[in-house]
Amino acid sequence: MTNDLAETSVQSPARRSRWLSIWALGTAVATGAAFALGSTIQSPWEEAVENARTPDVSATVVEQSLSLPMVEVAGVVHLGTSVPVIPTGSTDRMVVTEVGRAVGETLGPGEVLAHVSGRPLVAWPLPYPMYRDLTPGAIGEDVRAVQDVLSHAGVYDGALDGIYGAQTAQGVADYYKSLGLVPPPAAAESAELVDAASESLAAARQAFADAETSEAPAGEGEAGTALSPLRESIVKAQKGLGEALLAAAVPLPAAEVLVVPSEGVEVQDVAAVGAILGGEEPLATIRTGTPTVTSRITVEQFDSFPVGSQVLAVEGTGSSESSELVVKDVGEFSPGTADRPAGYDMTLAFTDTASFSDGAQVRIRPSDAETSVYGTVVPLVAIREDTSGYYVFVTSGEDRTRVPVEISVTVDGSAIVDSERLSAGDEVLVAGS
Repeated sequence: MTNDLAETSVQSPARRSRWLSIWALGTAVATGAAFALGSTIQSPWEEAVENARTPDVSATVVEQSLSLPMVEVAGVVHLGTSVPVIPTGSTDRMVVTEVGRAVGETLGPGEVLAHVSGRPLVAWPLPYPMYRDLTPGAIGEDVRAVQDVLSHAGVYDGALDGIYGAQTAQGVADYYKSLGLVPPPAAAESAELVDAASESLAAARQAFADAETSEAPAGEGEAGTALSPLRESIVKAQKGLGEALLAAAVPLPAAEVLVVPSEGVEVQDVAAVGAILGGEEPLATIRTGTPTVTSRITVEQFDSFPVGSQVLAVEGTGSSESSELVVKDVGEFSPGTADRPAGYDMTLAFTDTASFSDGAQVRIRPSDAETSVYGTVVPLVAIREDTSGYYVFVTSGEDRTRVPVEISVTVDGSAIVDSERLSAGDEVLVAGS
């Protein structure tokens, strides 16, 4: 009995140690199996990350033409300013006796609009309207302006001194005659003054002649002294005649002058022959100023409308009525407003007779605009940009090469680019990680 107990007490620690080893080994095997199994299973997070990766998408570079959109802007026609022509005269009753220009015709310098009470209304290219009648002896800048017109017309070669003298008066007379017109008459009393002065001069000369042929009262010296007052009378009479003749020279009445620009004006309306005018009733209505079209172009449209380029204006949306214009001026950039986009104010001039009505809404497009452009085409989404400029990634298998490009034209999601390292057939990266 004693020995059995002793044996049991001696073997018990060894048995426990063996069981512990077996347990530890089993635990290790189970842990390894669990780790191996766990490594083959994706967590929901890892699966989401894997699914979020974008697959590479590429496109092939091609050489082709792209159709360009039509560049078109809206414009408004301005034919000028309508001005009534109110005749002035010395009588209250003014009658239209002849019409020189019909409605719709152009009235230019040196042409007659109409005759009122037998006197013409002549177009003059003066810098400002006549504000007084020019009569012999008048002095001023308005006289100088008339002398300049006469000089350009070839009927006056005197000095541009602003003095309305005999030579200027003769130039006015010759200008009227060159137009087939009767020069303006001088004041009625001036002819009487000329006659009286002529008679005074004739009398003075006769008195001198009579005294010279009569017997000398004493001697040569005394005779010379007696004739001296008679000589002075002749000089005085000659001066008086000169003044009378100048006063009787051709004047230039303001009532016969209609100031027009060098390019002329359009006659919009004119009274008929026989019409009686009075008060503020106009003889005619003329349109001054050069016909133009105004528009506002955006920054994107700026290069399509250089100054001096030809454009075409079409009225309305379905009209075939059109006119050729030229870009006359493009102003400085202006910020936008609530009813007007930011951009540049553009002024266009007609190259021929304006065929639109005043205030007409027109559509303007470049006459020589290209309808298509040919080049190296890539999708616009393939083009990237950083501080160094634009570039694309050219792909070849897993390789990617960064290639700089310059954008020439973009149309509907495609771009024509310039690059020495890019050619048709290359694959460019459109999307990918």
